Amino acid sequence: MYRYKIKDEQRGPVSQDEIVDLYQSGTIDAKTLICADGSPIWTQLQLTEIAKPLGIYKETAEFADGHVREIRRDKVKPAGWRTHFFFGSLILFMLGALGMIAGTVLIIQLIEQQPGNEMLLYYAEGDALIPLMMYGLGAVGLSVGFVLSAISYSIMFQHLQANLRNYGSPQNTMPPFMVWLWHFVPFANFYFPIKGMTQIWNGSHGSTQTTRKFGWTIGLWWFCWLVGSVASRLGDRVGANAIGPELEIYVADTAQLSFAISLVGICLLLICAVLMMIFTQRLVRLHKQLASIQDVDVF
Repeated sequence: MYRYKIKDEQRGPVSQDEIVDLYQSGTIDAKTLICADGSPIWTQLQLTEIAKPLGIYKETAEFADGHVREIRRDKVKPAGWRTHFFFGSLILFMLGALGMIAGTVLIIQLIEQQPGNEMLLYYAEGDALIPLMMYGLGAVGLSVGFVLSAISYSIMFQHLQANLRNYGSPQNTMPPFMVWLWHFVPFANFYFPIKGMTQIWNGSHGSTQTTRKFGWTIGLWWFCWLVGSVASRLGDRVGANAIGPELEIYVADTAQLSFAISLVGICLLLICAVLMMIFTQRLVRLHKQLASIQDVDVF
């Protein structure tokens, strides 16, 4: 026996034959939600076995969350231009990080060479000029690269998750847009982004029947991202009262500690970007292969 919905109103129970009669009479259509008695899952009529004799059946796969979804392999496409956008953004981010790292190391050395806690560094004075320029230009490159990387990351991984769901990979249960949107949800952003990335990694290998390699890069990437982000923010907070808006140093010891903590954070974020390039390059190759696969059984 089945139940069905018309304008959010549940009706039934009715038999399978009655469902067929309702469709043929025009009472319901191919997209009407139906549910077998005892099941919490509602599915469009066209995605169920009942649709086969009606000629409206669409190929489906049952996902790990119990939902049955339509398979649309014709929509599985290579990453294409998204790859160039994402990698270009990451390279800009990494160049900015390298500039900040070099500038930070030189600034720490300058602080060590100066006695006392008076104002030590100025943009236009002597030995401080080059380190501060390196730090400033690096900060600009890192900031712009981060914004572009965030945008291209969202586009890239939403596309990869959509590919896998259209292909019928059963473990890819997360909606494609949530792969990146979870990053903006407090507390949930500590877990769900890595869950989404793991689904993409495992689904990409499973769908192409490829041996999983370099899986450790996902976990290490997430560790570097979390710890690096925390360290960068902590460094800024520690130096809040010791460093002026133009990097004037008021309290040398505190400023040195602030720069050191920030240096650790930037180094970890640089490693994070490198790891992301490594595993994304592999995912791009797998999805190019996935897009070329024809007549493969749904998992």
